[in-house]
Amino acid sequence: MGYSKVVINGTTKLDLTQDTVEASVMVEGYTAHDKAGNPVEGSIPVKTVDSVTESDDGKIVIPSGYYANEVIYTPTSLAQIIEKLNSLEDRLDDIDTKTYLRDGFDSYDKEFNDNGEVIVSVSTDNETNGMKLTKTLTDGSRTITTVLTDRENTEIAKLVKVVSEDGKTISATMTLK
Repeated sequence: MGYSKVVINGTTKLDLTQDTVEASVMVEGYTAHDKAGNPVEGSIPVKTVDSVTESDDGKIVIPSGYYANEVIYTPTSLAQIIEKLNSLEDRLDDIDTKTYLRDGFDSYDKEFNDNGEVIVSVSTDNETNGMKLTKTLTDGSRTITTVLTDRENTEIAKLVKVVSEDGKTISATMTLK
């Protein structure tokens, strides 16, 4: 049994009665005393960067524990690095595609058909030069279909917006190719 309070000649010299030390909040290898004065051994495992792994689906797995040094994970092969970069590039391309469908190009040439139901915007930006956005209005302009094509006129994505009969809601469906 430990001692939690030491009083000498009416003066408190040591008082652990308010301490909140628990094994679960201390690193392995460290010892303290709880509020009853009993020794407490830390139970948080000490980990190294070698504990960090990558799951089959490409997520980095960092086990719980104490890391004395910062954790820097480096994929083990050039193929893994290239795969991660390609995945990031694909996600950025999807974001750009959605932006073009929603907002159009920064600079463009625009043509309208005779009845104004088809609008074609051709990009003149350096990065997207030659790409096309074709908007087709049907059903009394309640349905707007926007198709994004590349320089070879291959469809990249499509956005269909439908305005409700009462004009209060718009539903949108985006398809990325």
